[in-house]
Amino acid sequence: MITGGDFVLKTLSQTQGIISNYISQFLMANHEVDTSNLVDKWFRSRIQIYFDNIQEVEKKSIDITSIDFKIPDILQKKTRLVSIQPNYFRGFRKHENPVNLQGDLIVLDGRNSSGKTSLAEAIEWLISGHICRRETGDPKELAECVANRFKPNDEETWVELLLDQDGQIQTIKRVLVKDYDTKKNSACETKLIINDKELTPETTPDILEQFFSGILPLLMQHTLRSFVLDSPEKRRDYFEQLLSLDRITSLIEKSVVSDSRLDDFPNKSGSTMLAEWIGLKNFTSDKNIFRRLERENAPQMRITFQEILTKIAADEFDQDTDLSLEKMVENIQMLQRSVRQQNFPLLEKLRPKRTLDEAMLEQLSVNNYGFLIQRLLQAQSEYKTAQLSAQTISNAQIAISKSLENLREMGLILDSIDDQTCPLCEYSDIPTLTKDRVNQISAWEPIQKAVSISRQNYERMSEEVLRIVEDLRTIRYNLLPKSFSDKEWFTVSDFLDDPNLIYLRTELDEADATLQMFDSNVILFLSTPIRVDDDENILYKDFQDIVSLLPTIVEHARIYSSRFSDFENYLGVVSSQDKNYTTRELWLNVVEKTEVLLLDLQWEIAKKKAQQELSLIRDTLISIRQKYLEARRFDFSVGISEIWNKLRADQYSVFDKLYIPDPRGRGFPVKIEVKALLDNNSETHEVDALGFFSESQINAIGIAAFVTRSKLMGHSCLIFDDPVQSMDEEHFKTFATNVLSHLCDDGFQVIVLTHSDMFAREISYAHSDRINYVTMKIENSRRKGCRVEEGNRRVAERLDRALSCADDGNLERAWYFIRLAIERLYTIVQIKHGPVGFNPSSWANHTTDSMWKESVGNIVKSLIPESAERLHDILKMTVGGTHDKAPEGNTNLINAVKDIRPLLSKLHVGG
Repeated sequence: MITGGDFVLKTLSQTQGIISNYISQFLMANHEVDTSNLVDKWFRSRIQIYFDNIQEVEKKSIDITSIDFKIPDILQKKTRLVSIQPNYFRGFRKHENPVNLQGDLIVLDGRNSSGKTSLAEAIEWLISGHICRRETGDPKELAECVANRFKPNDEETWVELLLDQDGQIQTIKRVLVKDYDTKKNSACETKLIINDKELTPETTPDILEQFFSGILPLLMQHTLRSFVLDSPEKRRDYFEQLLSLDRITSLIEKSVVSDSRLDDFPNKSGSTMLAEWIGLKNFTSDKNIFRRLERENAPQMRITFQEILTKIAADEFDQDTDLSLEKMVENIQMLQRSVRQQNFPLLEKLRPKRTLDEAMLEQLSVNNYGFLIQRLLQAQSEYKTAQLSAQTISNAQIAISKSLENLREMGLILDSIDDQTCPLCEYSDIPTLTKDRVNQISAWEPIQKAVSISRQNYERMSEEVLRIVEDLRTIRYNLLPKSFSDKEWFTVSDFLDDPNLIYLRTELDEADATLQMFDSNVILFLSTPIRVDDDENILYKDFQDIVSLLPTIVEHARIYSSRFSDFENYLGVVSSQDKNYTTRELWLNVVEKTEVLLLDLQWEIAKKKAQQELSLIRDTLISIRQKYLEARRFDFSVGISEIWNKLRADQYSVFDKLYIPDPRGRGFPVKIEVKALLDNNSETHEVDALGFFSESQINAIGIAAFVTRSKLMGHSCLIFDDPVQSMDEEHFKTFATNVLSHLCDDGFQVIVLTHSDMFAREISYAHSDRINYVTMKIENSRRKGCRVEEGNRRVAERLDRALSCADDGNLERAWYFIRLAIERLYTIVQIKHGPVGFNPSSWANHTTDSMWKESVGNIVKSLIPESAERLHDILKMTVGGTHDKAPEGNTNLINAVKDIRPLLSKLHVGG
């Protein structure tokens, strides 16, 4: 279910344009997910898109004027509370029976610390899985605050709630798995059971969303108190939550990647070429040419890049503009080498002639040579076999075999005839040439040819092996030059103590000493001809002795190349006294790694485009939020005014409206100002209400805002936890009479928890004839913990208590409740049928007799003359048990209850 700010996001996700994709991932994410991580993830994905396909950012996102923010009732199904049963939750221990919450107006009263807030938090925890007071309070003071401290080990902490959703009963139960600990960000772990089915975390629906549109219909004491005492910024946050703007506001605040954060999104290649590119730019006199790349698309970028490099070489290094880039590179490399060579004459002799690149590593892989020697040995074996086969064939036989082929070609000998006459014999009529003889003669020449072919193959393989060994020797010295004599090193005596040269020289000497065996094996192999009668095992071993040392060559070459690079870089620093040396070196490195740098530059351009896109989305979200705010502000402001006017009758300072100025500042936060109107009967002034209102007036705004929000969210149930704190007796009455009547008449189920007996009494006076008005009592005992029991305010409830006490044999207590029931009945009769403007509080200290004598007796006699005397007689019986007079018996009590109950209908009061 999408609500509030999520409704706006859902609406945007269904539009077309760049903003739709951006919004969708936030709707799919859990509310607890860090929004900044989602922004970073989205930003990386957009960089990749622009990197893969450089394109322009859309100049417009969506037409916000076309969006309709007129929200219908969000909750299509009306949800009411049926009952709640806490088990070892907070102040509750085992509560055997559910607390029946069926009714239009339910009042639960009890002294402070009796368990009212525990009951309210039981509803909050069951629906949301959290306790707000714990998660905003001191984590150490409120650690392990869910489970009751007297819970036995074999008991669980749980709360079960029955909801009526459009006539369908839903049972929701939340069981505590792990309580809060002392860490600030800790959460309690729970399992959720709906309609007797335990749900997994993956399938657990958001109960708050499903039944209450994402907003708890619960106004807690600490919520109202924090609104009064918090800073203006916190008050703004409170109103943002009331308007359901916290998610979209949070998204706006996080939807930014500043220039300083662009470095947090590096190219996945890990290249550092951008730093070299910036270094080259800093050393170049004409910096405007670098801007050209920022405007190019990928295909053109390479051409522009080469043009920039060519221009730098011409302007900075005096290169001829007619030269190709390749020729410029060659010239500048020679210039750099000459500078280094002047400082270190041995440099070029020490420089590896080959680079240990991927191709070279492949060439030096041992795996390449195993089959080579096998092929040589195979060729050797085939040649020997062919020689043995040919030893029995003479030259004369080869001549006869050739002649046979000539006769075949002339058609004088036919393969289709088995026995035929030899055309060379003088016995022309005798078939002396048989088929077997022809086949025998034909085989002599191919055997001789096989010898020739196998010999050629053997000689070719021998030459290939020798050539490869020669190549390996060449590679070895191209990668690792020969070690120098002390005399040669002395020519660079100024550098002999430099660590870079010491490392280089040490590695060269170690490599030379290690590879002497390789050199010796190669020399021996190349100087010894490969003969056909060589022992195969020896030939194989000699070749393996060479190949097995290739990994050693690679390892020394790798180390030596690194050492040489370090030393040459050091020489470059020494040589940088030439003012252009560093610039030329940067230029050469950029040219060498053009491909890598181009990718880095494309990535930077993609980052800028993604940044532009995010900025556009953010601006659009701000505009949309402002439109949504204005659409909601009027309804919200009118709703607050309506509740305020029912609650307050102030004249000098009154609530005027909510005002939302244009957002500004970091994150463009919404600032919701509460305006009041000051009136001295001659002029008026609009001012900031929070600066002029009393605490009671600010509480009234909080209540009015809560009620208005619930109306807009489509709630059908409201729960107030001591809503009249800081109010005086006058506003107890206006809340009870005006606000609660307005809510009940609007179809709300209203549950009020209060510690004020006076406020509870005012509610009973105002709603005495409301059929579905229920009162309950919350008490806390050392033995049983918090308990919710039937209240003592309704006549029928007091009569039930009287019968219960009578069953326990406590007649004195039973008659006490009969008297309280009659007192309640008299008060209700006076409210409904007495003089207009009667104040029930004026009878707070009246006795039942004085109530009867003052006016109730006459009202009862006029409405039910046949029962008036009986009611008065019952009242007289209630004094039993006082002044040493024994209480009346059980039969009289039961008859009294039977006689009083019908009077409620006859007197037209609801009790």
